[in-house]
Amino acid sequence: MTVNIADRHAAPTAVTVVERPRLPVRHQIAIEVAPHEQDVGRARHKLRETLISWGTEDGENLRSAELVASELLTNAIRYAPREEMALTAAEGAGSLLIEVEDGGNPSSAPTIQQGVAADAVSGRGMLIVDAMADEWSWRPLPNGGRGTWAVLPWPGGVAR
Repeated sequence: MTVNIADRHAAPTAVTVVERPRLPVRHQIAIEVAPHEQDVGRARHKLRETLISWGTEDGENLRSAELVASELLTNAIRYAPREEMALTAAEGAGSLLIEVEDGGNPSSAPTIQQGVAADAVSGRGMLIVDAMADEWSWRPLPNGGRGTWAVLPWPGGVAR
């Protein structure tokens, strides 16, 4: 999948709260993640293994899911860490929902940064998520913190 993210938004953008979609879930997994950047790779690897075990063999879809999960996790760890974080993935009805629960302010939206320098090593996470996802938003969590989620188009796999 090739995505042009350069002109997607003209100004800094905050997303308003949108209720997380309710998919008819065929498969679901929750992965506990420690608030350390080195744990992003471990969670991404576990997500990939899980998606393959669900019957997904499309490399492009796997890479998209890994990238979105990685960006959501990295943002959570950098800007809203808490001791107990979780990466959740749920697949069904041609969609894959990926959510990261973090310590973010439950009344504050994640933002899409604008004007990030071409040689910057960070600052594009939510812009990438926005470009790849069919939709994304956030929700306050009942126990405090915030859940940031994205829905990707998903061909599904063979139920195993």
